[in-house]
Amino acid sequence: VFTVRVETVPLPKGGELLRQYPFLETLLESDEAAVEQFQGLCQSTCRLLDTSLRHQEDPRLAAMGQAALAAYGQSLKLFAELLEIKYTRLNEQAGQR
Repeated sequence: VFTVRVETVPLPKGGELLRQYPFLETLLESDEAAVEQFQGLCQSTCRLLDTSLRHQEDPRLAAMGQAALAAYGQSLKLFAELLEIKYTRLNEQAGQR
């Protein structure tokens, strides 16, 4: 089971907030198996949400389920982009050696 914790940290100037995601930072530093396990869990959750939405009669719950499904999809897309950046940087570092 994965637990995602978000920390809000004040920036030194301007009083703006910076969000940190220690779980994702740790996951991006993990091996491929941990990344695949997380992606599989998210995809499985999306499939379960999609199945339950097909049988949902309450419009309010259906809207909540659609929002959750969209959030999971967007999260997976952003995570894939972060992985791409990670692998690009690793390839660049390997090429400089």
